[in-house]
Amino acid sequence: MFSYCIIAKSFIVNRIDWGIKLPISHYLWVIIILCPTISLAQSQIINLSRDELRSYRGIKPYINKIPSEYTQNIDELSTYLGEGMSSDLEKVRSIYLWIAGNITYDMKAFIAARYEGQTIPTVLEDKKAICEGYANLFSALCTKVGVENAKILGYSKGYGYDAGQKFAISNHAWNAVRLRDEWFLLDVTWAASNSNVAEFQASSDNLEKYFLTEPHIFLIDHLPEDPEWQLIQSPITLDEFETGKNVPSGQKKKKVNLAKDIYGREIAHYERVIRHNPTSKEAHFRLGYAHLSKALDTLESIHQIDTKSLFEELNLLELRIHHHLEMAEKSFSRLGSDYANYEKAQTLIEECQYQKGVFHYEAGFQILSLLVDMDKEEYFQYAERYGKEVNSHWDLAIGYFEEIKSSSLYYEQAQRYITYFIPEYRP
Repeated sequence: MFSYCIIAKSFIVNRIDWGIKLPISHYLWVIIILCPTISLAQSQIINLSRDELRSYRGIKPYINKIPSEYTQNIDELSTYLGEGMSSDLEKVRSIYLWIAGNITYDMKAFIAARYEGQTIPTVLEDKKAICEGYANLFSALCTKVGVENAKILGYSKGYGYDAGQKFAISNHAWNAVRLRDEWFLLDVTWAASNSNVAEFQASSDNLEKYFLTEPHIFLIDHLPEDPEWQLIQSPITLDEFETGKNVPSGQKKKKVNLAKDIYGREIAHYERVIRHNPTSKEAHFRLGYAHLSKALDTLESIHQIDTKSLFEELNLLELRIHHHLEMAEKSFSRLGSDYANYEKAQTLIEECQYQKGVFHYEAGFQILSLLVDMDKEEYFQYAERYGKEVNSHWDLAIGYFEEIKSSSLYYEQAQRYITYFIPEYRP
């Protein structure tokens, strides 16, 4: 069964969501409570002392007492779920248990192919979601309580899957958290024990089965688009996942270090996805969007340039912004007319061209502002040079704006720059 989910940000990406996982008998997850040093589960290597275990076992009763008025707002909910927790592990467990026990899997929406409304406010209000909503809420709550986390997109062998089935596009979303300087995988969608369609209720065993699961076990039915999130030294391919290749349990876990810059992180992510699966049109689209977003974010910094090093910093900004805009154009240009978001990609190519013009207009304006702020003596000393610099940038801006076609979404705004803004301020 194929349908589409709405991905966050300002564009739509086709996805499938097989959110409910049917029981698989060969999994085994046992909570050990008899040893002085306690392991969370058979498949995990997080040990708890007796005191830590006592605190850990008190999490469920604590979250069961949460007043309903705290569950409508992300800030109030995260404060409640994080309060009284002595470690990141307990915070993650608290969030995981609350979501699994209180957010219903919206099977009716899945069957009817209604995938809108996966935003955090909507999920908290309706108390139901599909995988995208579950993963979004878990990630947001972890971020609120200070736990490093990631939302992962990929392929899953969940409800509706047939053995040996080929995957055309990724169909699921789950999460990873960083605890004790190590990354762990979990899937709160498959942990949820409630569904609004009784025959599709998930097994209660999944609550432990998909909490901080070892990579080789997770890879039985979850394959991330980005091989980095397999968390193993020798990632398997999509073909191997489809044919059911078993991953040896002895592999050393791979270290993952995420870039602090969100757009840089996205660019690196989609570059890895494409290296692993070069035919993924969706990954090329999202890589282009990440480069465009990085260019726009960098363009915002033009207003914070130190006037003492204006020209040097403008030159560096020009190199960085043009690089990201050109990489975005390159990614979007790879998509043929058979791609679902082809028209959107063409519009984004036009935006790249438009933003090149915007940069040069803003660069000229920053130089002009410096000139205006000078005292009279400085003005006459630098006016000729700065005037030439302003005109040089604005001539480039006009050139880029003139290339915008009359059918483009950006045509009228480009014409306003050419007809009104630049002539009004040109020295």
